[in-house]
Amino acid sequence: MNKGILVFVFVFLLIGFVSATDTAIKVKTVPNDQVQVVVYDAHSSDFHLYQKFIETSNIYGDVNVTFSSTVEDFKIMIYVKSFGKSIADSRSSDIYSAGESIYIEVFPDGFTPVETPNETTTETVAQTQETNNSISENVTDNSTEVSSTPVTDSSDKSSFTGLATLGSTLFSTPTVYYFIGGIIIVLVAIFFVVRKKGGNDEYGETRPPKEIIVRKLSEVQAERAQVQSVQKSEALKHAEARLNELQNEVNKLRRDDQSLKETEQKIRENRELIRRLKGNDGNQGNNPGNPNMPR
Repeated sequence: MNKGILVFVFVFLLIGFVSATDTAIKVKTVPNDQVQVVVYDAHSSDFHLYQKFIETSNIYGDVNVTFSSTVEDFKIMIYVKSFGKSIADSRSSDIYSAGESIYIEVFPDGFTPVETPNETTTETVAQTQETNNSISENVTDNSTEVSSTPVTDSSDKSSFTGLATLGSTLFSTPTVYYFIGGIIIVLVAIFFVVRKKGGNDEYGETRPPKEIIVRKLSEVQAERAQVQSVQKSEALKHAEARLNELQNEVNKLRRDDQSLKETEQKIRENRELIRRLKGNDGNQGNNPGNPNMPR
């Protein structure tokens, strides 16, 4: 069940990643200055940033960026800075649709735009090619195709611009978020699948499932009674041992008491003997001529 949910989430995220729409934004402004292109939510009352591009215009004042996202529309603000100081900006309330080609001009007051030569050269080459084809068809009956005139500068610059646009698309913020999110989902799915199959021991062998033992209530009660009986028996043994210890102490005290009584009796006998001896000494003093009195 968990595996199915994870697969569904991964497929949903992958669909969102694939359905992201690229929008080409071209800005015409002052040459060789910093250009900030801010793409934000067109319907939120609070400012919600989608993506911010910071580029430097070329010698003709052109800047090309690609905004890739799943949103349907958005607004654009543009700031042009020279040496860190803002010299022009565009804060139009226009709402742009995703996927359309957007061209915006932003110039300071009194600035004359610099024409981009690539566009003019391309149009001239196309017109020349059509003219050459027409002349060739009129002069000869052979259907010889006139080769197009190579334009090396335009081709090289277009290749460079294409690479820059591709890099901007791959590393734009929404694309990166989707890519990282997809990796995280895949890792989580692998973790749960491995954990679910974690019944294997360290040698790769499958451990048998734990046996569920169902016991009757009578068996549980009998076992409990047996445990209580053992506990009572242990308590009884402990009490008997303690009673024997107390009995031994009582017997010892009794023996000590008997010894005490015997000692007291001996003391009384000694006292009586001393008393008699003292009495005999007194009688001898009163009858000194009696030879039978002990001295």
